[in-house]
Amino acid sequence: RPYDSPPNVIIDLELGIVRADRREPLLLKRYRSTQTTSDEQISSAIPAFNRAVADIFAEFLTDLDHAIATLDPAPAGR
Repeated sequence: RPYDSPPNVIIDLELGIVRADRREPLLLKRYRSTQTTSDEQISSAIPAFNRAVADIFAEFLTDLDHAIATLDPAPAGR
């Protein structure tokens, strides 16, 4: 085995939401998740990938909830 560490899946994404009424970012953040696989087989990477993506989107949704809670109201007439 060429490495001493266990095999991992690493997902690194930048996700953002733009506030349409002001055309400015409501949220823009880089997310990263590392998940250990059960072995070195490609088939073991699939559940690790799924866990990594789920972790990232859970954190993103939490951040989005916080960003929405701190929004200024939209301009009058919208």
